[in-house]
Amino acid sequence: MGSLADVTGRLKRAAIDAWMAENTYTQLDDKYVTSYGPSEQYEVSRPSESGPYSCTVTSSPVWGLGYSEEPEDTEARIDGIRSRIQEGWDTIVTSIDDSVADWEELPEASSMDAVDTACASIISKLGGATMNEASSVMTVGGDLASAMSRMFHESDCIASPALNDFKTRYIDEGGLRSLRLTAMVEVVQQAALAEQNVLLKAKEDLDERLEGHVDAFRSLSGRGGGDAKTVLAVVGAAIAGVALFVPSGGTSALVLAGGGILVGLADKLTPPAAAAEESISFSDVEGGLSSLSSSLRELSRALSREETSLRTALNETADSVRANSAAFMLTPAPIYDLLPAADLHVEPARAYNLARSYMPNAAEYARGQADPVVQLGTQFAETTTRPYTVGSSMNGPGNAVISLTTMTSTLLQEFAYDLDNGARNLDLAIQDYETYEASTATDLQAIAEQIASGSTHTGAQDDDLIAPSHGAGGVSIRQLME
Repeated sequence: MGSLADVTGRLKRAAIDAWMAENTYTQLDDKYVTSYGPSEQYEVSRPSESGPYSCTVTSSPVWGLGYSEEPEDTEARIDGIRSRIQEGWDTIVTSIDDSVADWEELPEASSMDAVDTACASIISKLGGATMNEASSVMTVGGDLASAMSRMFHESDCIASPALNDFKTRYIDEGGLRSLRLTAMVEVVQQAALAEQNVLLKAKEDLDERLEGHVDAFRSLSGRGGGDAKTVLAVVGAAIAGVALFVPSGGTSALVLAGGGILVGLADKLTPPAAAAEESISFSDVEGGLSSLSSSLRELSRALSREETSLRTALNETADSVRANSAAFMLTPAPIYDLLPAADLHVEPARAYNLARSYMPNAAEYARGQADPVVQLGTQFAETTTRPYTVGSSMNGPGNAVISLTTMTSTLLQEFAYDLDNGARNLDLAIQDYETYEASTATDLQAIAEQIASGSTHTGAQDDDLIAPSHGAGGVSIRQLME
């Protein structure tokens, strides 16, 4: 098909050819010729496809029946013909430019490759982890997933029923939480593939409609075939693009997240009605220019409908996260009961590794992807931005992606914050155990009272920890979920 400039050039010359034919000029290779009577004859230069679209006119002096035209009269006559022809050409060129100009800003489908790559990079660093059984963990790649898996394996150093709730909240639920955070980035990756396919099909439709009008104009000038037929390929392109999604690591977090919290975008996209076949035909140049304008407006509307469906699906995904906020937040572990002594079983050395190494590592891996996720949303929006006449006044699904990535960044930061608090509380609990082992009954009662007062392992937040940075507006996940 060539570039948009190439096909637009062919379109302009084909329309000019048709207009000249309407005005009784015959095309002969690189010129048009006509005659008015036996002596008044004209030759007009034919423009190249790349322009310039300006004409030159030549004519011999008129003579006959004793009349011989003066040179200045010949020049004035030729200039009048040239002005009328140039006005017609200018009208054609301006009309086509007005119809096509904004489409030069339609993003290339390949521009979404960088967004897809950015998604894959973040997913490769997050991964996901979920506990299949009490004794096994499944991982889906990623630094965070590996850290969560190590936390799970090391947590058997805590055999105290008093800390079972801690293990459930920070180890088991934490693994599922990391999985769901990965799933949110996978949703963005699905959206990138959907948008890429939408842009690809929109470009195909644009080329087909422009080439169809080239053929129809050529038919008017007697140098083309029959009516062109076209069907909008962009209809259904978003769902088809989502179908290209292949989850990282061979297992989709979208499936494993469970509970209907996150599903594939294909489940939320509006199924399109079948596109009807359209005929590109017209009876004169004016009608052809009008047909071109209306045909590209219809393409813009179809593109907008595809992206509106995608934007709606993304917003519904964000709404499902808000509606299931408990699946994305770790509730504080309750105050544990130090007594009775039979409940106290812990391996301090391994437990300290869990509290001082593995959990902080997991927190850093989660925190480390908070900014890349924000940048991902910005990159997606910037890539899909173009004039509002080309598909969508909202510039595609970019704003919905920004909303989702901002939420994901906030969730990652709060996950890291919760893990840091959990590590701090576990560290305090181990210290309580070590103090207990060397304590008398009286000391033990004092320690138990201290724990009950909430000054040690209470699941409380540590004021010395750096609170999450929630981006623009300082919105926390608690506020996002309201």
